[in-house]
Amino acid sequence: MAIGYRLIFCAALVLIPTQAAAQAAAPDVAPADPSRLIIGPTGRMLAPGQGYVTFDALFVATVQVGVTPHFSMGGGALIIPIELPRPLWVTPKVQLYGSERLNVAAGVIHMFVPGEVRTGFAYTVGTIGGREKSMTIGGGVLYADDVDDRRGPGSVLVVVIGGERRVNPSASFLTENYLGRHGGLVTGGLRWRRGAWQLKAGGILPIVYGYFGYARPGIWFSFARGFGGH
Repeated sequence: MAIGYRLIFCAALVLIPTQAAAQAAAPDVAPADPSRLIIGPTGRMLAPGQGYVTFDALFVATVQVGVTPHFSMGGGALIIPIELPRPLWVTPKVQLYGSERLNVAAGVIHMFVPGEVRTGFAYTVGTIGGREKSMTIGGGVLYADDVDDRRGPGSVLVVVIGGERRVNPSASFLTENYLGRHGGLVTGGLRWRRGAWQLKAGGILPIVYGYFGYARPGIWFSFARGFGGH
């Protein structure tokens, strides 16, 4: 429970006004991938024809495109040149509610290795706020069809808490956190934007209940380019 409070506190930091953000007030530089935070989705949607291509850790490639104002579709693949079967994933997303200050969406990040494992994350998330500051709250189910040969398919409920806070016209602080039955992830970092290009980088801390000695912090980074839209 204490870990849950820490995640909420970490996400809430993005909503605390700062002097730098106040001085940055104005040029509205849009992110290249406005429908997601670090790697996970927000409640926002892409406009028809608007999209982005992103490379997480260089070798995890994903593309997402708005099909209608209320539906977007995407997919991705691991692009490391190896002979082993490579995982693929699809990322459909549907808007449940949309307004200027509140957006709610549901979707699936479904990953599979042809002929082998299938796993993914089915979610519903809501994003409150605008580009200066926002908070994303939601939850979903992590599922897999081969968690344990003895137990068969498995699923885990996960709570998602994240947010974004602009610190100057081209940079924002990001945090994206997950809390489940067996542990979670705490992340934080920055998003830099220049035209249609974007760089995100930060730190990640996995949390495994009862095995904190095996949880090692790491880094994450991604490059993205937006296209279409405004």
